[in-house]
Amino acid sequence: KSIKELRKECINKNEIVDGRISKNYLFNSPSYAAAFVLGTNANGKTHWKTEKGISLKDLEENEMK
Repeated sequence: KSIKELRKECINKNEIVDGRISKNYLFNSPSYAAAFVLGTNANGKTHWKTEKGISLKDLEENEMK
């Protein structure tokens, strides 16, 4: 299924509510996962953040130091 079809199906099943997924899905990239949740193109490395607001990009960059 395309991301658009999968997203629509999940919304209809109430698996996505207020930008939160209630079921586990495995995606090939953080950007694809972010696009799935947001319903639009997204840079997953900047959109995914910890509860403290630290982006995935910052986490990865700090890990390499």
